[in-house]
This record gives sequence, structure tokens and C-alpha cells, in this order.
Amino acid sequence: MSIFRRWVLWVLDHTRLTWGIVWALVFLSLFAASFLKINTNILELLPPDEPTTQAVKRLQQEDGRLGVLTVGLKGEPEKVHAVFETLKGSFEASPMVEFAVYDVPEEWKSRLGLLQLTVPELEDLKTRLEGGLALGPAASNPLLASQLFALGPLTDKLSQTDSVLPSPDDGIYRLIVQPTGSPFDPKFNKRFWDFTNEVIDATNFDGQNVDLVWLGGAYRHAVEDREVIIHDISTTSVASFLLVLLLVVSAFKDLRALPILFFPLIVGSCLTWGLTALVIGEVNTFTSTFTAILLGLGVDFAIHIYSRYREELTAVDDVGEAMAVAFESAGPPCFTAAITSAGGFLALRFAGFVGFQQLGIVLAAGVLFCLGSVLLALPLMIIWLDNQKKDTSLLRPPFQAGVEVKYKSAKWWLMGIALLSSLSWLLIPKLSFEYDLSELRPNGLAYDELSEAERSVAKKAFQPLVVSASNESDLLTIHNHAIHLIEDDVTPYLQGAVSIYSILPPDQPKRIKLLQDLQQLNQNPNIVYLPAAIQRNLQILNTETLEEIQKADLPIEIRGPLAASANTHRLMLLPDGNMWDIRENNELASTV
Repeated sequence: MSIFRRWVLWVLDHTRLTWGIVWALVFLSLFAASFLKINTNILELLPPDEPTTQAVKRLQQEDGRLGVLTVGLKGEPEKVHAVFETLKGSFEASPMVEFAVYDVPEEWKSRLGLLQLTVPELEDLKTRLEGGLALGPAASNPLLASQLFALGPLTDKLSQTDSVLPSPDDGIYRLIVQPTGSPFDPKFNKRFWDFTNEVIDATNFDGQNVDLVWLGGAYRHAVEDREVIIHDISTTSVASFLLVLLLVVSAFKDLRALPILFFPLIVGSCLTWGLTALVIGEVNTFTSTFTAILLGLGVDFAIHIYSRYREELTAVDDVGEAMAVAFESAGPPCFTAAITSAGGFLALRFAGFVGFQQLGIVLAAGVLFCLGSVLLALPLMIIWLDNQKKDTSLLRPPFQAGVEVKYKSAKWWLMGIALLSSLSWLLIPKLSFEYDLSELRPNGLAYDELSEAERSVAKKAFQPLVVSASNESDLLTIHNHAIHLIEDDVTPYLQGAVSIYSILPPDQPKRIKLLQDLQQLNQNPNIVYLPAAIQRNLQILNTETLEEIQKADLPIEIRGPLAASANTHRLMLLPDGNMWDIRENNELASTV
């Protein structure tokens, strides 16, 4: 007597105990599954031993967040400025936002702007101003003042250092919002994204004749990825269930077959959810669809055994014996199929990508759970719903052959199959690989679906590459090298490099000294003889406290976008191109 026969006979003799075991397993599994979390952090699915993974995790631990929210607007500068002020106030009123910035804070504009004048420009301005002042009253003589003409453009640069909302090269102005939490924290991210939508909905863009071009970044994508996972879990499971249900009804032509076949399948799925909660503890983009796969695979075992049972019942006319024979005959092949399927899925455990590893473990265990649930629950369902005397003509196998097989035509069938295979082989080289991961995103967010304006903002909203140095001296060396690479147009995949040295030049002391000299010269009595426009431009020097600026002196609205925290030395490389495309991403990696 085989183990499968002994097993089904034991179940038939202990139906109440078996029902108790089934329901206990279901409730315990559902209880464990209630603790499952949804994880949208792709970083945690990457190989943990990879240097890049470790570096990004270290950066996240240091900063606690990776990413910003970018709001892109298009319109007249004054109106855009007004809308940004409204948005800035709304965002910064929330404890979830550290800062929102679209321009240098007013009190820092001229002070930082003056430092952007180079040493040669300041030296030239000083020399010409000294010459103009030396002329005294003669400076007002047009014949003698020709040497002062160059002072006009030079002093214009002084007056332009406090300009409001400088025009971007693409005509799109940006508001950068830095939340206090990480985009990979689902609880925080969902609350922040809902709050963002409330702020955007309450803003009157049309009244100001301003267009909202872009609203995106890591915080948006993380929320949408999470919603896609939840959608996939529900819709794929329901769709798979309904399709299998439809096929079962069509095959067996008996509604009682539905609960008989699907209850063991549901038990197996519950057990798999419980195991996933205990072993992995979360679902992600890759593991969220395992239920749909199990519904398609797991129902096979129930169909094979139940079909064999109906076939045997026509012969022996005894439910218990028919069930014993069916399990004894179909049980071993089903067990072999489950083991081989589980082994195939378990091979994913050796993949480098953690998402595939988890999917392999879940599916391997799920297939075995589905077989175990069939062995445990199918006899109970048959005893409950299919143990009545009935017309045996209704109990024939659902796919019984209706015509005699004609083996004489087998060679023609084989030739047709061979021809079809050959034609299929010719099409294989045309099979392409989807490199652009944005094509997997919903709501028209694929890179190819974006307008030119949206692409422009999206490219500037990509996560920068962060280069960490051990000290300020090394950071300056790296900064200068990166700037030269970009100025020489070495690669199309970098559009900029920013660090604290982008606004605080390393020769700041020398520039401050030259500005102080110009401030002193501006007090010379002969300044009244210079042209009025030059005098107005030089007046900005009288209102500034010209002292050297330290990194710690800068407000968070300036240090934050530059990743210039007090104890770090970082350069950010701003990528260009479509960084959602694996090919372009690899090109950028090679360049770096």
C-alpha cells in the first residue's frame, strides 16, 4: 500500500481532525500575513556585498534621506516668483519639510554674488577705479573719461549679483523641496505625497497664468511603485482566479467542481503568504505577483487527482475506494511535478538580485504548499460535496477523447510543427530587450512619453552621483577636475558638478580683500565725478559686510541642495540623458 493511499484513507477516517488542522493552518497563516510590509526600496534588493550598494546605503545612513521633490513651472518670472512664494510657504509650514528653495535667500544674494566675480575681474575693476579717481574733476570731461568706459560693464556685474529668479536655459523654473524623511519610508512617503497633492491642488496656477510642467522625484515614484504593487497583488490574483475558474467550469461542466478544486488552492496560497511573512517579511515589485503564478500552477494538482477520482468512481462506484485509487495513481506524478517545479524556482535563490532570490523561495515553497493542501483538503471537499449517488455518465474525465487518433497523419503533423519551429527561430533575433525602466511606470511617465519640457525637468531631477572626499583639499581637487571634464564636453552624460566650491570659491580670501579695497575706494571724495551709472553700481559695496563666509555660516536652503553638511565633503555630479535607460546609465558609470 503506497503512502498516498494510506494518507487519503487516514484523512477519511479523521475528517474532523483534518478539518481542524486545515482551518488552524489557514488562520495562523493569515495572522502572520497581516504583518507583511510593502517595500519599494529597490536598494535593498541589490546584492548587499556590491561596493555601490554599500556606498549608497552608507550615504543614506549619513543623510537619512536620498532625493528631493521637484516642482517645475513655466511662465513670466514675476508670476512664477509669486507662485513659488506661495508654494514655499505652504511646504515649509509642514513639519514634514525641512526647506523649500527656488532661489538664493534674499539676504545672501549680493553677498554670495560678489564672490562670483573672479580675481582678474576684481583686479581690473580696482585698477580702472583707481585711475578714474586719480583724474578727480577731470573724470567728468568726456575727452578724458574714455578710459573709464570699461568700468561700466565691470560695475554692472556688481549690480547684477542680487537679481531675482535668474532665467534658466530651458525656460522652466524649479522649486526644490527637501522633506525630513526618506522616500523609502512608505509611511512617511505616503503622507508627504498626499500633502504635496493638497498643496498643488490648492495653488491657483491658472490665475497667475503659470503652467505646472513637472512634479516628480524619488518621493513620487516610490509612492506610485507602492500603489502599483498593491494593484498587482489584487488585480493579478483576481484575474488569475477568474481565468482558472472559467476554464474549470468549461472543462468539468459542474459547478461543484469549483469549490472542490479551489478550496485547496486557497489554503495553499494562504500558507504561502504566511511563510512569506515569516521568512521574508515583505513583498516588493518582484514578489507581489506570486499569488497569480501559484493559482495557475497549483490548480494542476487538484485537477489531475480530481479527474482521476471521477474516472475511478465510474468503475468502482465507491467514493472512498475511488479516492484511494486516484491518490495512489496520480499522487506520485503530482509529487514529482511539484518537486521539479520547486527545484526550478529554487534556482533563483542563487541569483545576485535579491528580488529574484525572494521570488524563487516563495514560489518553490508555494508549489509544495499547494500540493500539500490538495493532499490535505481535497479529500475533505470531495466527501462534503461529491459523495452522492449520481448518473455515472456525468463522471467521465472532462477531456475524454471524442475521436480515434489517426497515427497515419502523424508525419504531416510533425512536418508542420517542424516548419512552425523553424519560422519561430527566424523571429528570435528580432526579439529585443527593454532597457528603459521608465517604460514599466504607469500614468504616462515613461521617458518617451514625456514632452520636451518635462524631459528637461526630469533630467535635472535625476538623483545626482555623490562623490565623497576625506577632506576639503581633496574635494577641491575633485571639483576642479569635474568642472574641467564638463567644460571640455568629455561626455554627454554629465551636465554639471556642484559642491560648496560652486558658491564659495577657494580663493575667497583674495576676493574678499579686493572687494574691501574697492569698498575703501568707493569712499574717496572723487567718486562724485564718475558717471552716475557707475556710482549706482558701486553703491552695493557700501551695504555689504565683506567678511569671509564659512560653510557653517550658510543657511540650510543653500547647504542642502549642495549636500554640504557640516561634517561631510561632497561633490554632486548631475547626470544628463535618460537615466532610466540601463544603457545610458552604464555609460554614465563608465564615465565616472
